[in-house]
Amino acid sequence: MDLHKPTFIDVKRREIVARLIEEDGIPALAIDQILEDGSLKPLMLLNSVDAQQLANTLEVYTKQVYSAEMSGKRVGLSPHEMLALFGGHS
Repeated sequence: MDLHKPTFIDVKRREIVARLIEEDGIPALAIDQILEDGSLKPLMLLNSVDAQQLANTLEVYTKQVYSAEMSGKRVGLSPHEMLALFGGHS
């Protein structure tokens, strides 16, 4: 079994790996959850257009968070606080 190093850990404390894969010479971005047994659970499979839309969404999100921080709003929560707040969301 392949061992995967997480690319990041999400708010729900799931280990996530982002990998470039290729089928018949066509690249895609696979976003998978690393399960306890080391296997991967597919979450998203993105082509270049999908990946650009996700990148744009992430940029808007980070700009909103940074803007809120600059205005003095409390937006930085600990991992435990984030899990408590967002743990029920899919």
